[in-house]
Amino acid sequence: MKRRDFIGTAVVGATTLAAASHAEGEKGTSEKSIDTSFLKERVTLGQSGLKVSRVGLGSGMTGGMRRSNQVRMGEKNFRDLIRYAYDQGINFFDTADLYGTHRDIMPGLEGVPREEVTIVSKIWWAPGGIPEKERLMADELVERFLKELNTDYIDLLHLHCVTSKDWPKELAKQMDVMSKLKEEGKIRAHGVSVHSLEALEVAAEHPWVDAVHTRINPYEMAMDGPP
Repeated sequence: MKRRDFIGTAVVGATTLAAASHAEGEKGTSEKSIDTSFLKERVTLGQSGLKVSRVGLGSGMTGGMRRSNQVRMGEKNFRDLIRYAYDQGINFFDTADLYGTHRDIMPGLEGVPREEVTIVSKIWWAPGGIPEKERLMADELVERFLKELNTDYIDLLHLHCVTSKDWPKELAKQMDVMSKLKEEGKIRAHGVSVHSLEALEVAAEHPWVDAVHTRINPYEMAMDGPP
């Protein structure tokens, strides 16, 4: 597969869904419907084999220290949003240790067969970002993630916020552990979340990478700006 084709199928932009808008007219309130039928379409994510919706529900806007705007919504509101997204056709739910949203996903999907949804998480390996100073290996972290997510497996596990072109060398030990976790069935696929073009270029060519999570902001929104 060519690099351009790989990027085109591997990149998933996690986003929230605006499902309907309301306009006040002279004769009262009328609802303007939005066509969301495309949300029920499924595409193959990169080399992972996972079948996912074209739009995913993210949970890490202004995220850090296990807090995010989704967490700040309040437990009920966020879980209601998760369920609403699923009911509209979304089956791709993006989380991370950094965001503190693991415990909300399954309650929001109560009654939904596990195999119908794709759950993603990410390992924070860099300094800062989470309360703990120590950085554990992926096998130890995944055991905690599985308990928090209340699931037997994670569909896709990323190394979070990779920026260096040398990340395969710098994170080789974690990659080896993640490969073993995949063999054991505790994760279905592995990849990287990239925050630089040079890291993305390396990821697109690297045989270890099943999928890439990168940021594409068509409206020039500063995702790392102040709340």
